[in-house]
Amino acid sequence: MAQKIKRQIISNNKCYLEGGIEIRLEEFNLNQLEGAGDNLREIADRITGTDNRQVMLMGRRGRGCILFSVQSRKDDALLEAMFQTLSDAAKYQLSKTRPGLLFAGLHGVSRRDLAELAHLESVPGKLPTALRVHASRFLDSESRRHVIGTCFASRGAITHMDNGASSESGAVYYFANDLSSLWRGEFGGLFK
Repeated sequence: MAQKIKRQIISNNKCYLEGGIEIRLEEFNLNQLEGAGDNLREIADRITGTDNRQVMLMGRRGRGCILFSVQSRKDDALLEAMFQTLSDAAKYQLSKTRPGLLFAGLHGVSRRDLAELAHLESVPGKLPTALRVHASRFLDSESRRHVIGTCFASRGAITHMDNGASSESGAVYYFANDLSSLWRGEFGGLFK
């Protein structure tokens, strides 16, 4: 596939490959990237016509660049699969008579990436992230009133201590369910 993409970039042609793959090439003004800083994600999304996808930027000053983005025509199934797993855990692993807290490890997500995602929630005028939308929908379900919150943890550096214990320096993005009948005020400070 990489060779086919390379061929299309060199020939500067749009094409469709087997399996429904579309390679689309579009010119854009390089000045849009100058001084982008923290807005690079937003600018890349606008240029590529994608939404929060991984991008690769390669180029040389004065010569040009390539902004490469990959997006499936199908919706991401990651969040649906993750919340189905959390739903199964809430149903089969928790007693439903005591408050339960669910954790999901986000392998491949750095502490910084998770902190940036959480920060987006505090930006006025920004739409809620897909993670917040799914978490809110998950916690609003009548069948999960015993779940007092969901936590999404990034991976961090593991430190081994002399006593055989270890600690990890990742980040946690916590969604509280303070509407749960099992909620207690002291739960509010779990991750502060």
